[in-house]
Amino acid sequence: MKPHRTKYWLNHKAEDEATFRQEVRDVCKLYHQAQELHESGVHVISVDEKTGIQALERIHPDHPRCPKENWNYTNLSTNGMAHKP
Repeated sequence: MKPHRTKYWLNHKAEDEATFRQEVRDVCKLYHQAQELHESGVHVISVDEKTGIQALERIHPDHPRCPKENWNYTNLSTNGMAHKP
């Protein structure tokens, strides 16, 4: 792993503060209503913004590597979803 090569997104610079605050309220409202919405048949999902990153997992459990042992990986990549209202 090379964490020093990862770019992080920390803070969004909102162009319009009022619009940004309303969007935050809308998202928070969905989180608070998620259980009620689920009971009425509506699904609320949250999606990671870094769609270009693949989730990789080893096939075998972690253990100390033996000399000349190869590691095998299973690609558990996620599909990027985009939605624009």
